[in-house]
Amino acid sequence: MKRLAPLLLCLPLAACGSFDGLFGGDDGPAIICPRILPVVEAEEMTRFVAAGRDLTEVDFRARLSDVRAECETDDEEIELTLQVILSASRGPANSEGAADFSYFVAVATRDEQILTRSEYAVSIPFEGNRTNVGLLNEVDVEIPLSEGQTGREYSVFLGLALRPEELEWNRQNR
Repeated sequence: MKRLAPLLLCLPLAACGSFDGLFGGDDGPAIICPRILPVVEAEEMTRFVAAGRDLTEVDFRARLSDVRAECETDDEEIELTLQVILSASRGPANSEGAADFSYFVAVATRDEQILTRSEYAVSIPFEGNRTNVGLLNEVDVEIPLSEGQTGREYSVFLGLALRPEELEWNRQNR
């Protein structure tokens, strides 16, 4: 189940993160929840109109700003609730008044074999004269466990669902 709740974000807030908030240190509790990891090449997106690549042809920019997670586990499964915070900036070529894109959540084994991958479509409206807007999207992820397993055996990857040209743009402009 997912719930959408728009909220106004400033871009400097996007630099804050909590990807590492679920793990105990050497003296902390045992790791029962999976690691939550952003896919670095898919944390940001620049979408252009048509085949444009000029800055005046930017439709919008989007960013995976933050992820907060709550985890409950028993002997049979891990129930993970992710609060995914996305932000978008309106570009000069944006005539629709919204940023429409998707992000993904993938569950993988310790050796990075993808077990499940889900995409979530979002639409961030630029109401009035707002040019920077954020969205909180909550998703639930269930990971079945075999006997003796914990979250230590899994990772959860998040990123924006990029088109090939957007991925190439990210690689060239790092």
